[in-house]
Amino acid sequence: MYLVPWLLLDLVLIGTAIALPQGTRNKIAWLPFTAGIALLAFQWAAPSGMKLLTASLLMLFMVKLCALYAHKGSVRKWWILPYLIPWPGIDTKPFENKATPDSEEAARFSSGWTRMLFGAAMFAAVVWSAPRLNDWLLGALTVVASLVTVHLGLSYLITAIYRLAGKSVSPIMDDPWKSRTLTELWSHRWNRPFVEMNRILLLPAANRMLGRRWSWVVAFVASGILHELAISYPAQSGFGLPLSYFCIQAALIAVERRLSIKSGWWVAACWLLPTPILFPKTFLVGVIAPLARSLHASSADFVSTLRPETFVLALGLLTLVPVIASLQVPTKLRWKQEFARLTGLNRRVVWVYGSYVLATIFAIAAYLVAFKHQIVLREQPAVAVVGFAALFWSGRVVVDAVAFRSADWPPGAALAIGRTLLHSLLLALAGAYVALFVWLLA
Repeated sequence: MYLVPWLLLDLVLIGTAIALPQGTRNKIAWLPFTAGIALLAFQWAAPSGMKLLTASLLMLFMVKLCALYAHKGSVRKWWILPYLIPWPGIDTKPFENKATPDSEEAARFSSGWTRMLFGAAMFAAVVWSAPRLNDWLLGALTVVASLVTVHLGLSYLITAIYRLAGKSVSPIMDDPWKSRTLTELWSHRWNRPFVEMNRILLLPAANRMLGRRWSWVVAFVASGILHELAISYPAQSGFGLPLSYFCIQAALIAVERRLSIKSGWWVAACWLLPTPILFPKTFLVGVIAPLARSLHASSADFVSTLRPETFVLALGLLTLVPVIASLQVPTKLRWKQEFARLTGLNRRVVWVYGSYVLATIFAIAAYLVAFKHQIVLREQPAVAVVGFAALFWSGRVVVDAVAFRSADWPPGAALAIGRTLLHSLLLALAGAYVALFVWLLA
């Protein structure tokens, strides 16, 4: 119910941006943000979780619409769709022209994918442990897990995908732990959509009023106000604390520039030590902890409805995915050209051994699908098969880590990304089969 006004407002604002001429559209560039603030005030009595959603994600969407209104040129083009969803950046320029992706995107995808999975696993563990944690610790750990998943994981993933698609977007996050100064951290490496918002919507006016020497302070004040909306507004308390955090950052940057400080330790201390001000106890206890406990209750109810046979069936079907991937190996690894240098016997050896491996994988998957009830009943032959599968996939992970090197793979971002996804799949299969085997022995 609470999302309906936002969806209607978004449709009206997008339609208005498309319909209005550039001159008129530019004059009312702040209309989406103003309308969003009015809607937040109207929904003051909404549940805290809903206010967190609307004041963060949907207000980010409103800021993007402001940049769309301020865009110099027509917005009656297809690129506004990938610009608005799911890309979180503010700058519209990278979407107007085609760009050639660079060689770093596969590594960006891989690192983002790994951190996203780690963060998601951490988030799941925190939510599952919710009954054993006090509200403050539960809220703090949930925030940390969310930041790892989204900011240090998903953001890298989205950036790599858009750049591989030919959009010259700037990285949302760019290894913030490498920052040597606070200026570098806040202007380049951390949460770049805020930087783009300030550059496009705020700094031109701030430069005229304050001059370039002090206009950058406006950027920190604006970031503080937006964090007030995302943190203090849902909690209905702690007003002024998030703004204070960013004012402290601005003051520390002034000190840094005066003393010419360049140190990673300095950045880490200034960035992390004041975070209790940014995420006050009232927010962690009053907003985040209840959401985590609600997720725990929902997930526990869902798990309780699952039958063990369903898990076994799903695992059997998942086991077939590597078979599908393996069918692409001869083409992707150019076996026709490579095998031309081998004798007939060596070619047949590779084909026979490869076929046996595929047949074994298919047999394991078929067994789980056909004999899921026997597995759940812990019949000895079924347990033995699951144990063999656990050894098979665990061994496959070890072989993949020891026998194959990244340099052995053909070049290309697509193959590098495929390798990352394959590694994740193998780890998932090994973990699932080991977990099932342990459960059967318990």
